[in-house]
Amino acid sequence: NAAAWTVPNATTVTVGSTIKFDTDTFVIDASNEHIGINVGSPSEALHVAGNTRITGSLSAEGGGHNYFKNNVGINWRWPNEALTVVGNISSVGLVSVVDQSSCQLKWSSPY
Repeated sequence: NAAAWTVPNATTVTVGSTIKFDTDTFVIDASNEHIGINVGSPSEALHVAGNTRITGSLSAEGGGHNYFKNNVGINWRWPNEALTVVGNISSVGLVSVVDQSSCQLKWSSPY
C-alpha cells in the first residue's frame, strides 16, 4: 500500500492474476493473457473501448478475417460508404462487382 513501489533489478514481477487501474482504465488479465483499455473485462489479447489513434504502421494478420464494423476511409477521415478511397487503387488479381447496374469503371493500363 505504498505510494510508489521500486523493484530493483527485477526481470519478473508477479502480482496475482488481474491488475486494475481504476475499474476499467487499464486492466491486465494475466490468467487469460488479455489487456483492456477502458474495458473492465477484456475479451481479446488487446481490447480497447473508445477511439484509438495509432502513429506509425498498423498490421492485421492471422488466419481469421479482419473485420471493421462501420465505414472505412483510406486517405479520408469521414467515409460515407463501406469503403471510401481517396487516391488511385491498384489490383493484381480479380476485382468482383456484385451490382453491375450501378457500377462505373474506368480501365487503364500502366503498361
